[in-house]
Amino acid sequence: HADVVIDLHAGAGERFNYPQIRYDLFHEENIRLARAFDAPFTLLQNKAPKGSIRRVLNDAGTPTIIFEGGKSKTIDDQVVETGVQGVRNVLNYLGIRKNSDDNIPQKTKFLHRNRWIRARHSGMFQPLVDNGSFVEKRQVLANINGPYAQFQKKIRSPMDGWIFCVSQAAVVNLGDAVFHIGEEQPK
Repeated sequence: HADVVIDLHAGAGERFNYPQIRYDLFHEENIRLARAFDAPFTLLQNKAPKGSIRRVLNDAGTPTIIFEGGKSKTIDDQVVETGVQGVRNVLNYLGIRKNSDDNIPQKTKFLHRNRWIRARHSGMFQPLVDNGSFVEKRQVLANINGPYAQFQKKIRSPMDGWIFCVSQAAVVNLGDAVFHIGEEQPK
């Protein structure tokens, strides 16, 4: 039996996730856990996908949040530190461990609307913005270049928002997810 669960994940393939918490409103406790964790970004998602551990646990009555950070087969010190600090924050919130020096608030940004930006061409991928940065609508995020410099296509942001996942692939194909962007929830 578990009272709460924090599921720790890395990004898939060549996509690097900026540290973030994902939760749904299945349990009111999920939002409190997400706030306590205090990752740089917090994303509200619809009900978890069928068969996912988050869905199974929520259906069983166990509040669950997911920490996403970094990418597969890679250890990033900032991501690890954010994850460790977040788990400590939740343990403090739950009263399992009390250390006021341990909780350094970041003031998470709640992203309520997010979308993937996909490559519209195949070629060499050259990102121009940093993961975790704020971008404006129509800002150039990256170039996709032809292998023999026969073309250069710009990828522009479809909206104002925060970049929280960036592909690190040197070459992308038409339709590949290259950025994940989210709009900050109004306060």
